Amino acid sequence: EAVRDSMLAVSGLLNPQAGGPGVFPKLPAGTGQVRGGWRINEDPKQAARRSVYIFVRRNNRYPMMQAFDMPSAAESCAYRQPTVTPSQSLELMNDDVVLDWAKALAARVRNDAGMSVDSQVARTFRFAYGRDPSESEKTSAVGFIAKEKLLGADGLVSLAHSLFLSNEFLYLE
Repeated sequence: EAVRDSMLAVSGLLNPQAGGPGVFPKLPAGTGQVRGGWRINEDPKQAARRSVYIFVRRNNRYPMMQAFDMPSAAESCAYRQPTVTPSQSLELMNDDVVLDWAKALAARVRNDAGMSVDSQVARTFRFAYGRDPSESEKTSAVGFIAKEKLLGADGLVSLAHSLFLSNEFLYLE
């Protein structure tokens, strides 16, 4: 839950509304039919509420939460088994929702027009890590953005996505 909430907060999409009914965020492609149905919220701002408000079915947990060891809802006193597995990285790399959050972070960084690539990199690091990049990190990131641009991709989105997947973002150091 903390991973999802952190990504939403950094991207600027987190809805801080407290209380109210559970929310039904969009399910990733390939999830299949959810027993009992899954009414996706029509208002995307409702789906961007904190993870504690995600509706839980005992037999079908939200896929991102399941990958990150959400306790079983079928047990009355559930226990979280903390793990670090390749499926967690794959979930974050391939989930369209995470990519949408990276796009929102890139848009948030670009909010101030006229910023140089160096400034955009520094701002992205500040949002994601709460610190400025080191000189080597800044040089690598600027080169990465340039290479992505040559390939026809949005380098700032790719940078934001890669920062979301990094150990520094996901785990306390």
